Amino acid sequence: LYIISIEVTERVLSEKKIKEGQHELDKLQGQLELSIAAAKIGLWHWDVKNDRLSWSKEQLDLYGLKEDEFGGNSQAFLQILHPDSQRQIDEKVVRLQSLAGDYYDDEFQIIRKDGQVRWIQSRQRRFFDVEGNLDYITGVN
Repeated sequence: LYIISIEVTERVLSEKKIKEGQHELDKLQGQLELSIAAAKIGLWHWDVKNDRLSWSKEQLDLYGLKEDEFGGNSQAFLQILHPDSQRQIDEKVVRLQSLAGDYYDDEFQIIRKDGQVRWIQSRQRRFFDVEGNLDYITGVN
């Protein structure tokens, strides 16, 4: 008869801390989602290198679109812009790599699917890869 015992206290305590941490993250995520929905803040994320643009439900609502009505890239966004704002945004996109600071604000006009013209205020933050190239931008409208 052989009996083998292994001390697992450290592992059990570590797993407990992980579960507690996940619970806290879940709680914070729920609070954030409620705040965003209540304030009707649109969230967006642009993977610059792959030109993938993802929008939250609230963002789609601001633009009067359903999920399957947005193309999910920078060209789809530019098509929604009011002609008076297209040049301003085009110029900014060209200069994104060289702008000073990580955060910046914009105000621009869009034309919703129903034809309404709306002003949008946007706050964005840029993130760079380890080589200093623009990687992605996340923002709120």
